[in-house]
Amino acid sequence: MQWRLSPLVGRLTLMILALALALPGNAQAPSKRERQLTQRVDQVYRLFVSGEWRKVEAFLTKDSLDLWAGQAKGTITSFRIEEVKVAPDGKQADATVQVTFNVPKMPMVPFTLPQKSQWLYQKGKWFLKLKRPPPVLELFKTTRPSEVEVAPSPLSFAQNPIQLPVPQPDAETVVKIFVQNMTMGDVTVEDLRTTCSCLTAEMDRTTFHSADRGVLTVKYVGPYPPAQPTMHVQATLSPMMYLLDLPVVFSKE
Repeated sequence: MQWRLSPLVGRLTLMILALALALPGNAQAPSKRERQLTQRVDQVYRLFVSGEWRKVEAFLTKDSLDLWAGQAKGTITSFRIEEVKVAPDGKQADATVQVTFNVPKMPMVPFTLPQKSQWLYQKGKWFLKLKRPPPVLELFKTTRPSEVEVAPSPLSFAQNPIQLPVPQPDAETVVKIFVQNMTMGDVTVEDLRTTCSCLTAEMDRTTFHSADRGVLTVKYVGPYPPAQPTMHVQATLSPMMYLLDLPVVFSKE
């Protein structure tokens, strides 16, 4: 006996096949906001590789700027975006990035770890939100086996924070601090500056060979208590592009 499909059944079969082919599979294309977020994550991590710290500010939420300004920073060598997840409301998201970096005491042994960050969608753009505590996003930490800590400065300072004696009226206050290069290579001090016009900082040398020592001189001229509640001495240490940030406080002792 031969079976023959009626024309109606044949047309229905073709329609079902066409619909099946048109339906999306399990893997969906990234949404517009996911694509935007991926681009923003890529852009900010490129700055972490190059060490262009001031450009990072354009990617931060307003309430993250103070946290960012007060943190020590260290570059990474490479990264790979592993995952971005946008919340159903489209206003919050999480990103996971595999980051590769070197530890100062083991420069020939690169480490790769996943790092997560939180992003907020504001005014048509994604912005990175730093968390407290810890006071700095894990992006700006370095990891040794079995522990996580803020990247240490290549230069060791006898005082950190810098302690100034309380100034006398109409007099300047000066303190000299010993500095030593704790790395096996050369370290160059660039763009030495302070965050207050009442404060000046000078180094007796700008290039430190391994184990070299030097002196940092910090001078304060102004009223007490100071008009600016927080003061810092900052510099960029090359070639590792480390952002040095030394708080300055007054000591009554």
